[in-house]
Amino acid sequence: MSALVDERFRSAVWRMHRATEEEARELVEYAASPLHGDVVRPRYPLPEPPCVAAWERYADEARGSGVDRVLRRVLAQLRFPVAAGMSASAEYQAATRRGLMPPEDRPGMGLVSPEGLRLFLHPTPAGRVPVVRAEAREDFEALVRAVTMRNEPGPVPVTMGACMIAGYNNWDRVREWRRAREARDQMVATEAGWAAAFSELVPQKEAYQDRFMLLSSGPYSSTPAAAVGASDAAWREASVRIRLEHECTHYFMRQAFGCMRKSMLDELVADYMGLVEAFGSFRLDCFLLFMGLESHPA
Repeated sequence: MSALVDERFRSAVWRMHRATEEEARELVEYAASPLHGDVVRPRYPLPEPPCVAAWERYADEARGSGVDRVLRRVLAQLRFPVAAGMSASAEYQAATRRGLMPPEDRPGMGLVSPEGLRLFLHPTPAGRVPVVRAEAREDFEALVRAVTMRNEPGPVPVTMGACMIAGYNNWDRVREWRRAREARDQMVATEAGWAAAFSELVPQKEAYQDRFMLLSSGPYSSTPAAAVGASDAAWREASVRIRLEHECTHYFMRQAFGCMRKSMLDELVADYMGLVEAFGSFRLDCFLLFMGLESHPA
């Protein structure tokens, strides 16, 4: 079926369901998939981004010294509290923009349950994804505010259970890159030498920018356990698996096909993958609950 014929067919379906011509056109555009038509199919396995190797080391280190300690060493934002105006402070900007980190033992972001943090790499068809999982909801929200809101106290929707971070400037990897360059060229240890080397590094974003996921442990989409006919413990475990696979499906689409959307089609596919991972098959009743359509059409 050609793209033009397919578009006409889809438009006719929407018109049959009482959409106006303008509404049908809008719906066809909304439902369009980047996988329709000619698509270059990727070859598997897809290469992992360089940041995965760094996070593998962090995970190994965390097994000995604890996740909280490793993250406070690596993520500059965790050395600062979440507070109004924090992003404008000179010390904060020096740490996040230039990598001038304050002492590790300074009072930073408070966590309710630092021992409840988990750090692991989750396998996907697009390579492994570094994941930081927080057991306490308060800690997940604090991490989201620190990493995505520059330590400002913004709202985190109760329905948000995961957050994929992309383009994170990891100054720990910058320092590692500098040490490697200094081992080959002692001039890099000088102020002028490092300035020249740093200008060379800046365009190489894969060398210092990270992708990782922040993950919570609460009920998926704020859906109570009773609504899906499960115990609280079983639903909590299933929720983590749904949420993790859901976000990794979006990640795969971005890595394999260059798109990461929040359309209903993409959400359906992502929830399908999550539900199959958690329950072994797709559960329509759960999907309708997640979408707020359990009483449709009432």
